[in-house]
Amino acid sequence: MRPGLFGNKLELKTNIATRRDSSKTDTLKVPFAKTTTYQRSFIVTGCNFWNSLPIEITSAATLEEFRNVCFRFLQRLEQVNEHE
Repeated sequence: MRPGLFGNKLELKTNIATRRDSSKTDTLKVPFAKTTTYQRSFIVTGCNFWNSLPIEITSAATLEEFRNVCFRFLQRLEQVNEHE
């Protein structure tokens, strides 16, 4: 991500491993959204989406690996939604 693209809007929330959730990687702190418009903004929905991704995606070692795994995940997600 380009430095300064979102200013101080993105904050990494470091995971402290617990017995229940030891496999979860770091997440993004979702900014407080007082209005519906802000709740639907890219920054809030993007943080929520990132935090909902499986660990296989968020722990990818390279950008290429991230793209490939994320693409396959989104394809499967689309197929599931088509069948509902």
